[in-house]
Amino acid sequence: MKRTDFFKKVTVENKAEVDPLQHTLGLFRMNRPYQLHIVTAEEEGRPDLISYRYYDTVEYWWLICVANDIQCPFLELYAGRELKIPSILDIADFYRKYRVR
Repeated sequence: MKRTDFFKKVTVENKAEVDPLQHTLGLFRMNRPYQLHIVTAEEEGRPDLISYRYYDTVEYWWLICVANDIQCPFLELYAGRELKIPSILDIADFYRKYRVR
């Protein structure tokens, strides 16, 4: 699953692109119990490390950011910050329901 799976595709000058203003990312919801995680010094600015810890893949780093309203992980992901880690089942539901086809 890629973050761009949730952006509308458009054609500009015969070239396919994603439209950064038209997406379904805001529709992500955590309907199941989530885990809490306290960011360590080693994880500052590195949501990929947190994703790997919980999901065994770095691919869901951006969903951790979406779930916690993080726009810039380099500035907003600091040691001591508490994060909500979404259930993998909520991630799967979101993909099935809101990816742009």
